[in-house]
Amino acid sequence: MAVLTRFLALLLPVWAVGFASPSVAEVAVLDGANIHYAEHGDADGPALVLIHGWACNLTFWSGQVGALSQDNRVLAIDLPGHGDSDAPHRAYTQEHFAHAVAAVLDHAGAPDAILIGHSMGASVARWTAHLYPERVRALVLVDGAILPVPDEPEARAAWQQEWDGFAGLFRGPDARQNTIAFIDSLHADATPDSVRQTVREGMLATPARVRLSAMEELLTVRGMDLPPVAAPTLAIYAGSADLPPGFDADLARMFPDLEYHVWNGPGGAPLGHFIMMEQPDRLNASIAAFVDRVR
Repeated sequence: MAVLTRFLALLLPVWAVGFASPSVAEVAVLDGANIHYAEHGDADGPALVLIHGWACNLTFWSGQVGALSQDNRVLAIDLPGHGDSDAPHRAYTQEHFAHAVAAVLDHAGAPDAILIGHSMGASVARWTAHLYPERVRALVLVDGAILPVPDEPEARAAWQQEWDGFAGLFRGPDARQNTIAFIDSLHADATPDSVRQTVREGMLATPARVRLSAMEELLTVRGMDLPPVAAPTLAIYAGSADLPPGFDADLARMFPDLEYHVWNGPGGAPLGHFIMMEQPDRLNASIAAFVDRVR
């Protein structure tokens, strides 16, 4: 159960208020629905696309856009159903989110990009690289919700059954209570109360039907079992005893050109899932160095 809880933590993003630098609000269209995104920085620089996690929105990247947009073009997306994007009644699949990323790149006139995904956003980045390999120059996975899937049929069936059971917590009369409990269980001991409260409020602002559909569509064998992604990949995970043994090897099979790091907090204390808020300067420096190597 500890490992299961740890991987559930990878589904959640950090909430922050506002951007640190001016932005231009833009709207792309996919299947007749508006996809909101914000553009920052140098339009002539390489495009960095910031993809938020489950039940989140583009403002969760407030600690990154100011620093990253100094030398790059930054596009921060509200995925369909999230933030200021339209939320039509439909299935919120990983494929649909990936198509939304491609629609934003088209609207912005960006031929390719480096995709930076947090939590579920890392899975969206992976799916975008799978469906649009020519559009993805590199990936950055920030405590990404990338789950290894067993090879054996019986083990795969058991894996799916377990995750189906978890997704079921987000439907029915107890869905809101279970969602709150899940969110509140994922903070590090040192997380300030103000952050805990804002995270809860931000997540619950996303429509419940979108949260449920996105969770159900993410936690599937089909959603997780993709071919290896060839693009250079930087993966940064929060240190935890619940990271399963050999997880770095699992990721290396999924992303053969992998640079993998596990971070801890001050004094070696466990670092929360919200890396972008807890250590924004360190994260920004790591992303900037990686971008310099692959641009």
